[in-house]
Amino acid sequence: MKKIIEDLLKPVSGDGLGVFRFFFNMVLLFEVIHLLRFRHLIFDEIPYMSFGVDFLPALLVWIVVVVCLMVGFQSKLSSLLNYVFALVFFSSLKDFEYHMHYAFVGMSFLQVLFPMSNSFSIDSLMSLPRNRALKWHYFVLIFFGLGVVYIDSVVYKLTSPMWLSGLGVWLPSSLPFVASTDFSGLLDHELLVKFLGWFTIFFEFVFCFIFWRKKLRLITLIFGVVLHLGILFAFPIPYFAMGAVAFYLLLVPLSFWSNLSKLWNSSVRVSFIKYEVFDPKMISIIWKPIVSVLLVSQLVVTINSFIQRGLVKSDVLKWGTSLVEGYSRPFFGITNHGVFMDSHFNQYQHVVAIRDTESNTFLPIITEAGMPGDYLNGNIWVNWTFRACGAQVKDYKLKSSIVRYVMFWIHSEGMSKLTLNLDIVVKKIDAPKGWEKGFLHKQMNSPWIKAGEVFYDNGAMTVELDDIESI
Repeated sequence: MKKIIEDLLKPVSGDGLGVFRFFFNMVLLFEVIHLLRFRHLIFDEIPYMSFGVDFLPALLVWIVVVVCLMVGFQSKLSSLLNYVFALVFFSSLKDFEYHMHYAFVGMSFLQVLFPMSNSFSIDSLMSLPRNRALKWHYFVLIFFGLGVVYIDSVVYKLTSPMWLSGLGVWLPSSLPFVASTDFSGLLDHELLVKFLGWFTIFFEFVFCFIFWRKKLRLITLIFGVVLHLGILFAFPIPYFAMGAVAFYLLLVPLSFWSNLSKLWNSSVRVSFIKYEVFDPKMISIIWKPIVSVLLVSQLVVTINSFIQRGLVKSDVLKWGTSLVEGYSRPFFGITNHGVFMDSHFNQYQHVVAIRDTESNTFLPIITEAGMPGDYLNGNIWVNWTFRACGAQVKDYKLKSSIVRYVMFWIHSEGMSKLTLNLDIVVKKIDAPKGWEKGFLHKQMNSPWIKAGEVFYDNGAMTVELDDIESI
């Protein structure tokens, strides 16, 4: 154990941290721009009609802060401000939160403490180069950015009939309201798609045992990037996939980034090279309590995952784990990772869309094929798919969500002074019992059934909605 700690405290090039800082914060920038675009949908009680605070100035300032963090300008100040913004916005969202927000919070916290701008940054150009870090920095980022996510995810997958039967990749990709791309050519090969499901479980299970081994690092990098690029193209959660790929950049051999760093330094300035020296004892003193809190928090949250899956039964543990998650989730982004599970799709048989009766075109929520429209990305997709609708549609919740989304669309399109009549339509889909060839196309071709109407006249809206579950 002592040798492992000594090895982790060895100085190495900080070039990889600089590359990760740029690309991860680029993904964060996309997410903040996404919040900016949909701020009235997310934060207004009724978009453009009933709202308290306009978050436009705050979000614009946050964008500037994230850009500074990306390029490594005034890094200490910008990382601290970014963490505050992450707490204010991501940690306070309820109906519009999703799992990538917690990754942004966790990494925003670590960026305050880590030497992220010692390389490939404006700060490093304005002073003597300090492109040094410790192996420890890379290990902690990968472990908390990917490792613990996979560990917790495996707890759910190993107790999931869907994943254990090999359908963990096939089923979500075969449901039109989940799939952002038609991959029927792949989905219609039973053995291949089942292998991908089982391999995903295997890879997530072994990740923490292999990512730190030098001989296995490259193969881990390749498999991990391919896995998350698949998620990027298959599902409407692009920033989750891109964020994960950014973490895998930390596994790229440092020699590659060092060669790039030499080109960077020689092209932008000539300077004496002076490496920043880390005191291992000081690092150990500072990081022991911080990492201990993070590890204990993650352990407790993972125990909570066992409780949620029925593997452990204890009211005291349930109370204690919920208490710990009450602070670990909003402040450190440490939470459960039971995403894309059976409960999300079992008995989910109604896709709800809204159609303009005059032009017969669908609003950019759900397309005519029943797939996510332009609005449904990331947290917006999660909100409409699982909170506005869901496996058991609650009419009162759906009705209030329709008002929110339609009002946002009307004002975004500059039609607030018009009179509009829209149809609420439902596409009934099957709940699969096992693998089935051509299942996605079968659901996409299911007819739309009228289930209600939306009447809008110069700011006043009325929604008439049938009982969706009876259709």
